[in-house]
Amino acid sequence: MKLNISIKRTICFLLALLMLFSVVGCKEKKKSNKKKVVVRDKIIVKDDKDDDTNNNSTNSDVSDSDNTVNQVTTRAKRELLKAEEEEEVLSFDEVHKETFYPEYTSENVDWAGPEGYVIVYSPEKDKNGANTNARVLAEKLATFFKDNDNVNLPVYKDTDPELQGVTKMIIVGDTAYYKSDLKETEFAVNLKGDKLVFEGGHIVMAEKAVDWFRTIKREKGKVAILKGTQDNFTSTKTVEGMDLVYVWGDEFDGIEHVDKTKWQIAQHMATNPDLAFIDNEEVCGVENGRLRLTGIRYLPEDTDQYAHATHGSYDTAPTMSYKNGYIEIYAKLAYTQGSLPPLWLMSNPEESSVIPREQFKAAWTVEVDIFETFSNGKMWDVSFHKYYKNYDITIDGERYFNGITYQQKDENGSIVNRILFHGDEIYSLAGIDSTNKLDINEAGDRYQTWGTITSWRDHYDTTENKKQQYIFEGEALEKLNDTYHTYGYLHTKDGYKVYLDGECWLEREWDTAYDGINGFDCDNNNGFGYELYYYLIMNQFIYTPGTSLGDWAVIKDNRTLPISSWIDHVRIYQLPDEIAISTPAYNE
Repeated sequence: MKLNISIKRTICFLLALLMLFSVVGCKEKKKSNKKKVVVRDKIIVKDDKDDDTNNNSTNSDVSDSDNTVNQVTTRAKRELLKAEEEEEVLSFDEVHKETFYPEYTSENVDWAGPEGYVIVYSPEKDKNGANTNARVLAEKLATFFKDNDNVNLPVYKDTDPELQGVTKMIIVGDTAYYKSDLKETEFAVNLKGDKLVFEGGHIVMAEKAVDWFRTIKREKGKVAILKGTQDNFTSTKTVEGMDLVYVWGDEFDGIEHVDKTKWQIAQHMATNPDLAFIDNEEVCGVENGRLRLTGIRYLPEDTDQYAHATHGSYDTAPTMSYKNGYIEIYAKLAYTQGSLPPLWLMSNPEESSVIPREQFKAAWTVEVDIFETFSNGKMWDVSFHKYYKNYDITIDGERYFNGITYQQKDENGSIVNRILFHGDEIYSLAGIDSTNKLDINEAGDRYQTWGTITSWRDHYDTTENKKQQYIFEGEALEKLNDTYHTYGYLHTKDGYKVYLDGECWLEREWDTAYDGINGFDCDNNNGFGYELYYYLIMNQFIYTPGTSLGDWAVIKDNRTLPISSWIDHVRIYQLPDEIAISTPAYNE
């Protein structure tokens, strides 16, 4: 009996022990279905069966008190917060990269200068009868050697008697002491015995030699000699049967941010509240023989007002104005959304000290917009604006007065004259039928005509032959922002013509374009007509969200910035016996 009890007890003990082992085994197996995952130095527990999205736990899933295991194994799944995948957008300048080709070759050779040398130039006109800037170039070299060699070199005209017996000369252009035999498109810096010669087949080429020379590093006791060509330069040009000669220009070589003997940077464009006008190499400057004009994204640290920036306008108001002739601008301009790279002329004597004072007697000033794109990717506009303003001023003891005389024909064809003084009632010309009144819009203290006299696309696009717009198509359009074009404008006493790459596509006569509407004839302009002196303006404006023009014009995506236009050269040509240009820096 006792044995049986012992056996029963033994069997129960073994069964209990077996059950215990079974329970322990199950617990160990369940525990093995968990694994530790470290996230941001915290440990969480994850079921193996959870899909991969559960790996993206955040600190809210764990205890912030310590690194203990969070035993909660069931939690709501959350989508991964992925960075938005944006399509890569290249800037305009990245898409339309500029390619540069060297214009010259150079080498450093032994030279005993510049100590003991003098700089010599000729004050004579060039072979075509135009003034030159040889003196300006000589002064630039004097400044260069002062800055780089700490020597003060005197500058002489080649007619100065003090040069007799002097052998150590730095010669600029053709002089009595040296005349170049280079072709018109060639330039060079050469050592000719004791003479360092900056030469070219034209003074423009000698200027290129001076400008490029100043960019080359040299060792002490050495000097850079160089040679190069500008194949597209010509000092004469035939336009509409007229044989014209070069009178002024800029090839944009050298190192100067702005050549102040030719340009100033001024404010001509409307100001947008979010657009800054700055003056540094980010937005403008000369690079490898071209002028770069740029609009950029701009976020200065000292103010949150601005979001974009561009440069002020390059203009010749204090340096050059001209009357009649042909101007050409060889450029790669930005035809794209948000871009306005205008090329234009102004005749306002108030803004230009180099316009002859006599022009204050003119009854109006004129704005000639040779080129405007208005945020358009395939088209450019040509337009004119005509401003009336009364003057009665005295300058250096001389009075300039422009009582404005308008002429209009009555119903019988007879001329009816009326003198319109500033402040007169302009809508009640005596004896004139109301349908023939001059439509004038008052703007402050000046008048601007619209419609009948202003050449604008609304007025001239009514028929195909009156278009004031050039539209690019086909392959020309595809390559437009990667192609340099020559934009030309001819201004004469009879009218104007506009050219693209030498081909005329637009022409107007002054009377029919402006003064022949409804029998109105006011082209006398106190004897001036449209033969006014004009100065040149260039810039790369951008339409920012702050503009008042609306969504059609503005930059859509800031990632497309920067936007640049490039100017290779500007040249002006006139009839040799009718040269009319004001360039004080060129005068002796």
